[in-house]
Order: sequence, then structure tokens, then C-alpha cells
Amino acid sequence: MLHFINMIKPISGGGQDIGTTIFNTNPQMASSLGKAPFAYGYSYSWATWIYYSNLFPDYPCQIPYIKLSLNQLNTSPFNMVGQKIFMSHTPLQNWQNTSVNVSHVGSTFITDRVEVKSFNIVYDDSQEGAWVEFYFDTPFIYNGVDSICIDWENRNGGFEYGGPRFNVSIVPYSVRYKRDDSNYPTGNCNLDDERPSIAIHFETI
Repeated sequence: MLHFINMIKPISGGGQDIGTTIFNTNPQMASSLGKAPFAYGYSYSWATWIYYSNLFPDYPCQIPYIKLSLNQLNTSPFNMVGQKIFMSHTPLQNWQNTSVNVSHVGSTFITDRVEVKSFNIVYDDSQEGAWVEFYFDTPFIYNGVDSICIDWENRNGGFEYGGPRFNVSIVPYSVRYKRDDSNYPTGNCNLDDERPSIAIHFETI
């Protein structure tokens, strides 16, 4: 399903809940070895993907956290270090009309790129079939106009084939990614349609 849940209530930190936009249309488990949010079957990877703005608030607000839908975890616990999440604005709805031969930080179609979270995490069995919350170190300020682009950098330096496999929705040309076993990948990347199922939470500034 794809919908915006509207609600207003006080929260700690001085803001107010605006609502949560959920992108979870016909969810299915990510393909083997993973692409986005990260390639669990590779030592290093990055992915960047787009959520179109038609269901977002049409005024500036902040995003303090997101949730990703974890389908299964075959190995528990699964520890991942060197993880980073970035958010940015883009006027695009997808990557269809852009070259994939560019790194995620080099695109002229991405603006206001901000590192919102740098972290290590342990995934465990209790999270299977649930929404895993990622609270940001720095809330992202959404401009009320553009689509949102999320980048995930995985610098774990190792992998296990039983790592976390998230739910995704099939959205053509929505994901760019690259993965490698030896070094953190740069340069030419790949295009894919398995966009992570997500809940994006909005608050007043």
C-alpha cells in the first residue's frame, strides 16, 4: 500500500507530528545478496533511491527518522559497522533519464545532500517481519517541493549470506547501486527497480 497518515500531536523536541508516508506497494523480499538499502552479500556497497514527492507535505518540514521493513534474517545476531545514511532533494521521479555511469555523490540531479546518520547496528531475530527504526543524528529538512533521495553507504568490510533481507517494491528505474568485495565502490554503477519499503516520518520545524 502507499498512503499518507495525517495526525497532529505534541512530541518531545519542540516539533509536532505531521504524519508518516508509507511506500510499501505489493512488498516482496529483496533478491539474493541485496542491492538496496545495502548488499548484505558483499563487503562494501552503496545504493541511492528516490521517493516521489506527490505524497509528501507541500511545505518545509523535518524528517527525524525512517523505518525499513525487514523481511527475514537467517543469521542472528548480524552485526554491521560503518553504516551511513544520507538524504537529499531531487527534481526527478526516477533515474530513467540519467546516466548510471556516475557515483551517487557526483550526480548533478541531487541537491542539499546531508549525512543524517552514522552508525553501527546489530540485527536480530526479534526484528523479522517488523519495521526497523533509524533515528537520525541530524534531522533532514525537507523543502516541501522535490522528491527525496536516500543514500546508504555500507563500509562494513565483511559479509554473511544470512544477513538481513528487507522488503522492497518494484518501481522501475528507482535505484542506483554498486557493490564490491575488495574496496568501497566508486565510478560506474547499476540501475535497478527493487526500491526499499519505507515509512518516512515528518514533523514541523
